[in-house]
Amino acid sequence: ATRERIRELFGVFGDRKIIVASDKLEEKKGIPHKIMAFHKFLQKNPEWAKECVFLQLVEAAEESEDGLAETTEANKRLLEQVYQMVGEVNSAFGSIGHMPLHFLYKDVSRCDLTALMVKAHVFMDTPLRDTLSRSAHEFVWCQEETETGVLILSEFSGSAQSLRAAAVCVNPWDTNGFADAIQEALEMDEPDRLELHRYGQRHVFDHSLRRWASSFLDELLTAESECEDERLQIPPPMDHDSAVNAMRKASQRILMFGFSGTLLQRQDKIHVKIRPKISPTLRANLQVLASDTHTHVIILSGLERKILQQAIGKIPCWIIAEGGMCYREPDGTWVSNMEQLDKEWMGPVKDIMSYFAARTPGSNVIETNNSVSWHYQKRQGDHAAIQSKDLLIHLWAGPLLSAPAEVVVGTDSVSVRPTGVGKASQLEKILLKICAEEGSTTPSEDWLSGEAAAFVISDLIAKDEDVFLMVQKFFEFESHEQRKAPGNAAALPETNSIRRGMSDVEMWMAGDRGRSACDEDSLEANSKSLGNMNLFTRRSLAQAGLDGDQNVWEDENFGPIKETASEPDLFADHNDDVQEEHASGVPEHVCVMTCTVSRKPTRAMYHLADTSDVAFLVARFAREIRQSNKANESE
Repeated sequence: ATRERIRELFGVFGDRKIIVASDKLEEKKGIPHKIMAFHKFLQKNPEWAKECVFLQLVEAAEESEDGLAETTEANKRLLEQVYQMVGEVNSAFGSIGHMPLHFLYKDVSRCDLTALMVKAHVFMDTPLRDTLSRSAHEFVWCQEETETGVLILSEFSGSAQSLRAAAVCVNPWDTNGFADAIQEALEMDEPDRLELHRYGQRHVFDHSLRRWASSFLDELLTAESECEDERLQIPPPMDHDSAVNAMRKASQRILMFGFSGTLLQRQDKIHVKIRPKISPTLRANLQVLASDTHTHVIILSGLERKILQQAIGKIPCWIIAEGGMCYREPDGTWVSNMEQLDKEWMGPVKDIMSYFAARTPGSNVIETNNSVSWHYQKRQGDHAAIQSKDLLIHLWAGPLLSAPAEVVVGTDSVSVRPTGVGKASQLEKILLKICAEEGSTTPSEDWLSGEAAAFVISDLIAKDEDVFLMVQKFFEFESHEQRKAPGNAAALPETNSIRRGMSDVEMWMAGDRGRSACDEDSLEANSKSLGNMNLFTRRSLAQAGLDGDQNVWEDENFGPIKETASEPDLFADHNDDVQEEHASGVPEHVCVMTCTVSRKPTRAMYHLADTSDVAFLVARFAREIRQSNKANESE
């Protein structure tokens, strides 16, 4: 029946080119935009009025229980508008015996629709906003290589992500560009049409419903497995008194701060070129901290070095800029290890991002020496999110296919930077410069003696939160000292502790309970950060001067330290174990505290409420330094 209907259509339309569109009566389908584009095409090319015919099919409204068609007022107005536009086109370019535009507001049989898709020279699927389009895939499926048609696809259709390379893509709001696309599709050479058809049909055949279901289940199982390994939770708020007391008791200190979202509010990245300014009070406090001979201040940021240089000025601190691409030493010398990297990918990446910036209002492209970023505004909602997904597809399938670069997706940005570069790796190099002897890859004994403190306070995106884990791991004494002495009675097993994320000392302190806990699947959130590092910090604070006759878990200076839901229940029966640890000669820890900004799931041990909370803590740190300096001067 379908083949017979195809022959009938051939007799009806003859040698005319057939343009087909099939939609529901909805405003988002962009039916008026198709008609306006076709009208503009005929105005530019009036000779085509007798050589082509445009069939716009619209499904009738569904019938209600009483058998009457339900049509909303909005749809009625839309239908009246379409009728008027169809009449205008046909009155201007029609002739006796031929109308270039046919509009059918009725249900078309599956047989007729299939026949039209087989015979169509052009099929238009150009919604203003839509999910995956079934009609575009059906057109590609129905076409035959002997006489292939061309698919015109909207940039805002969900099918554009998969069929863009098999279609002529248009912006339905750009009437002139849309009209030119119709002309291009009608006049396209057969080799080009065949190339588009083969790509589209291969994609449609390969990406079947069966394959989608199979891959979806595989990814679901993978995601479940990853979540079991690491499920993040919201950490407890940081107690200022505990942090300040740890700062006071440490003879050497490292303070690591983020910049945007930490030292100052995270401003709209669209206007990031407006120079950020640190408040005079915060600047003075940072100056006090960085000027202290026993305190090292490190500031981490993804902004350009010029912006950070202007904002931070001559404060003698370390600065990690451009997401780890380069850093500044306290004396003001900038060091970059990226000069010899291959940057050929930056040009094509910038071109693609500029293309999307032009089509996403309020977005822009920011280029640094070693990276390119596309920033958009959160208030744009779904449109910007959809555009960002399309951008990722273009990047991965285009210039980043085999380039030494990686994509970093932020909350309102997409950045591309060289592979293997990050804040964590650059920070580790700086920590080695500060803490290790020349030529060594581990902190010196002075830093592992228990008379030092390290604080990380930063509002990091998920991909950069390995900074927290790196700092914790960097100062774990068993990583540097304990593993050097496998015959020592205090040397501890590693197999299960790695699975659980517990340190060897914690396994030893927990005894059988800790070992049995490690045999279970790791379902605790932030096993390396929240639970274990709370224990890690408690012992560190105790070793900083609160052991002996004092209560390790509640001190008049520190106040009670609350347990979190993710913290292993290892403390109640093991106070004696802590005393045995000191007696056994086990090296002491650096007191490490990691903290994010705002209440959110994270790998950090604690959180601070906002940038004001950070500034208040920095002020208390600076006050301790001033008091310490005054005490030393009086002596």
